[in-house]
Amino acid sequence: MPLYELIIISLALSVEPLAITYACGFRKGRNLIFKILKTVLFLSVFQGVFIVLGIYTSSLLKNMLEGAGDYICMIMLFIVGIKMIFDSGAKKYLNKNFSLDKTFVLVILSAATSINAFILGLGFYFIQINISMAFIAVFLSAFFMSFLGFFVNKKLPAAIFEKRVKKFGGIVMIIFALKIIVENFIL
Repeated sequence: MPLYELIIISLALSVEPLAITYACGFRKGRNLIFKILKTVLFLSVFQGVFIVLGIYTSSLLKNMLEGAGDYICMIMLFIVGIKMIFDSGAKKYLNKNFSLDKTFVLVILSAATSINAFILGLGFYFIQINISMAFIAVFLSAFFMSFLGFFVNKKLPAAIFEKRVKKFGGIVMIIFALKIIVENFIL
């Protein structure tokens, strides 16, 4: 997979952290910069670690799944894409009073939003994605998107923003799954 495709997929994967920081972002208060950096780092490190865990898990199962790599990656992209589109209809984080000040809440939200990264990592192993490149791309994308969420908070209507961003991320994942189908069955 070329680097530009990895970056696009990483950005699409990062819409969950974007939605968290957008919906639950800090408006004011003491240590605002520290709180924002802590939140952004938690969300991005979890995303990066979970994609690596997915890749590593697949490497442990490689003997059972050998020969089905492209298909597994395609299925994982479809699953994540469809899940993101369905989740776009749910007002998951909208108007929630999550306190990102609490580390426990931050850990739970970071892990919950990183499940898609784990699923994608399962498929990435079979198309031989470099683990460090995957971690860096996902980490930097999640970092950027999480940071962006704090800045667009209150500038865009919440209901429209969260739905459209998640739907877009899901569509990107499905497009890459279709690309794998075309490359393996048509070309």
